[in-house]
Amino acid sequence: MTKVEPGPSGRSFQELRLELNRDYCSLGSWKKVAEKWSYDVGVVCHKATISRMAAGKYEPKRYEIRCVFGLHTSGTIKPIAGAIPDGTQALFAQQCECGQYYISNHPLRRKCFVCSPYRKRKRNG
Repeated sequence: MTKVEPGPSGRSFQELRLELNRDYCSLGSWKKVAEKWSYDVGVVCHKATISRMAAGKYEPKRYEIRCVFGLHTSGTIKPIAGAIPDGTQALFAQQCECGQYYISNHPLRRKCFVCSPYRKRKRNG
């Protein structure tokens, strides 16, 4: 069993598919292809996963797996159409009468948690 070191990212998924199919033609089974692409602990992906990758039905998303296969490692940035208020981490935060922004945990909440703190549920007994 040969070990594959993480290669430089830059290979396209189409190139990987072609190489996996070439390995299958030369080795004769997906199990042997999976063993060829294994690293430190064991197999990167199951033989069924590698066959799905070769067919183009699955592209790995995890950074570690993409590095081992030498695929492009990139992130996705989603633009936000709106302003996020100071002190919050979400769009559409509401503003209390006191001027503080808050994220409601219930549609009927109209005040922030400082002006109207959470009250514990009464216990029976």
